[in-house]
Amino acid sequence: MSEATNTKLMDTDPGGENTQYESVNTFTKPHAKSQGQFGDSNPNEADQQAQKEKTERGEKTAENVRYGEAISEHGFGGET
Repeated sequence: MSEATNTKLMDTDPGGENTQYESVNTFTKPHAKSQGQFGDSNPNEADQQAQKEKTERGEKTAENVRYGEAISEHGFGGET
């Protein structure tokens, strides 16, 4: 650039509307956004599916335990 460095003009942002000090907050404040991956208070589909599978597995395990107890206490119940 061949412009003079001592022009005594105020530095401005592209567009020329803000001074260098007024625009600082424009670029440092995060833009408004919805809660994404890192701060989401609502569970996504993968979390819901994992919770559902965990619940189903717990129910199945409880059913297996009850079945095993019934077999050990009462036998198969068949005649030989």
